[in-house]
Amino acid sequence: MKVIEVKNVSYQTNGKDLLQHIDLTLKAGEKFAMLGANGSGKSTLIDIITGDIRPTEGEVKFYGDKIGKHFSRLGVLYDDVLLFPKLKVKEILNYLGSYMDVKDWRDPSLMQLLRIEDIMNKEFAVLSSGERKRVSLYVAMFGDPEILILDEPTANLDPDIRSHFWTYISQLEGVSVFFTTHQWEEVKEFTQQVCFLKEGQMVMKPCAMASLLEAY
Repeated sequence: MKVIEVKNVSYQTNGKDLLQHIDLTLKAGEKFAMLGANGSGKSTLIDIITGDIRPTEGEVKFYGDKIGKHFSRLGVLYDDVLLFPKLKVKEILNYLGSYMDVKDWRDPSLMQLLRIEDIMNKEFAVLSSGERKRVSLYVAMFGDPEILILDEPTANLDPDIRSHFWTYISQLEGVSVFFTTHQWEEVKEFTQQVCFLKEGQMVMKPCAMASLLEAY
């Protein structure tokens, strides 16, 4: 089943082409990675997939429909982590859990994995970049979303948390994951599909990870 379809998506702003004719498909239960240097357009594409900005050309579909009908099935991690700076972590989770209608936002295994309990009483403003990433990952993943869209999910994470995180992701049954990264080792070990973005264009069409490894 096709979960996300990106069809001929282009995006221009201030006379500059940030994305040009992007096509990709995420299937149910699939782990799909996009690699690219900073400024290649990865975060812009995620903003378009999640409906935060509209493409200049092309369209994005979720289960064959527009994103609005399926937003509750989606968990998103953005590159820029902007939560409520003056609230404590537990206050943020309480508020977002209520807003997202998550009956119980406490997931003991995920909290332990991301070491959330240790920072519950800290204000978001005083957290380190790694701690902010852990909280934002937790927000993206609580409530059992069917689709995860993650922009550089392991950037600023400690190596041990990064390793446990990918083990956790790989064991999620039926959850579709689209993520961006600079880490080739993560892609090689944990994904089924991969594509490469450079200066807003696909360097190579999305392909199966297994066939790519065989070719090289």
